[in-house]
Amino acid sequence: TTSHGLQKARISLTEDYPAGTYPFTLKTLSHTYDAFPGKDSTPHWAIDYSYPVCTQQGANADWINRQVKLNLNKNPDLSFDTIIHQIVQTGLKDYRTQMQDMAEDSTIAAMGFRPSMDYTTSLAINVTYTQADYLVFSTEVYDYSGGAHGNYATTYDCYDVLHKIHLNLSAILTADSTTLQRLLEIQYR
Repeated sequence: TTSHGLQKARISLTEDYPAGTYPFTLKTLSHTYDAFPGKDSTPHWAIDYSYPVCTQQGANADWINRQVKLNLNKNPDLSFDTIIHQIVQTGLKDYRTQMQDMAEDSTIAAMGFRPSMDYTTSLAINVTYTQADYLVFSTEVYDYSGGAHGNYATTYDCYDVLHKIHLNLSAILTADSTTLQRLLEIQYR
């Protein structure tokens, strides 16, 4: 009991996940690389990656992590660290080659460095749903590599973890497009 008459109690917090759900940790990389290292004024390439890693042990977690690696567009047999290292090295090499080519072009060089020479690459894989051995990832990508604006997209990937199946629309819907259009119209109205 405290001096204010309140009782003290010890609280122990533990993570507890219902069967069919999966725990994750979020891995991130956020870094900016100079096009011309060592120069005072240089364009840069900013990379921002975030992706979930299933922290549970066992075959289901291994399978889930393979799916994340595939969403990173890399070989699922490699480690996450190796995959991210390859992404950075390839992207940085391409960026620096493009910037070197621009610097050697006398027309572009005469204008100096422009804001459009600052590139950005970002990818975020989010766990949108995990319940009853189903899992949904949303993958948001953004890429700016010069020009008026960047390009972006969001995709969703659905998985039946228990049966280790990447679900697509035909796995859950057998209606043809004519039937589907009629059903959607009814729901819309």
